[in-house]
Amino acid sequence: MKSTQPPASVPPKANADPLAQLRLSKTDYEALQRNGSVEAQYRRGRGPYYRLRFRRGDGKQRVRYIGRDARLARAIEARLRQLQQPLRRQRELRQLDAQARRLLRRTKQRLQPQLRGAGRHFHGFAVRRTRQSFFNSRSAS
Repeated sequence: MKSTQPPASVPPKANADPLAQLRLSKTDYEALQRNGSVEAQYRRGRGPYYRLRFRRGDGKQRVRYIGRDARLARAIEARLRQLQQPLRRQRELRQLDAQARRLLRRTKQRLQPQLRGAGRHFHGFAVRRTRQSFFNSRSAS
């Protein structure tokens, strides 16, 4: 009978998920969307030995041994960047939004005295004419 298994020297498919080789649980995979990195470690001058480090939602650190295969370690790093990209973009967008709001607030504060002198004020983002109070307009007459 002929074996249907490919020889051990045959590399996995190019489009296969390199994380699948680490036998991660669904919870681990979800945690990798938020955090995780590949580190190289040297032991007694030998190495590098690659490991995947990440934290689950319970805060406990998990470590999966990758081995000495630098190509696999780079593939896992690339997959992590791909998994974490949406969260990184959200963080970047929040930071840019906060920066824009700070800049707008400072700009409005700088313009306030000049607007007040011209009888105007900010109403949200719009510049409005300042109303004359009823009592101030009667005493002026």
